[in-house]
Amino acid sequence: MEKELRAIGMNLKTLEVNGEKFMQRENSFSDHVASLQSRVKEVASGKIVELEEELRVVGNNLKSLEVSEEKALQREDSYEEQIRTVSARLKEAETRAEFSERSVQKLQKEVDRLEDELVHEKERYKAISEELDQTFQELSGY
Repeated sequence: MEKELRAIGMNLKTLEVNGEKFMQRENSFSDHVASLQSRVKEVASGKIVELEEELRVVGNNLKSLEVSEEKALQREDSYEEQIRTVSARLKEAETRAEFSERSVQKLQKEVDRLEDELVHEKERYKAISEELDQTFQELSGY
């Protein structure tokens, strides 16, 4: 029984030594885990700051794009108004041009009529002149 007690004592000492080693390792692991957690917090904190900064930049870009969009919409409205104005002026100009064309055609017809009348009157004048000349010659001949 003494042997058994010595063996149990030896086992107990071995277990105590192993237990102390495990405790030391556990403490070492705990310290290492705490150190890793601290580093993770630092990295995460840095990443959060970086992401917050990126978010601010994106927000500023979005605001800038919204302002640009508003200005573009205003320019578009202005251009549409200019197009309507120019279209109305074009329509008026086309109407005036059509009226002018009709007037030119009427005037051209009147000019043609007057030219024809002039030619007719010249022919009549020539005929009267010839008749007068012939009458003078007949009168001179007597």
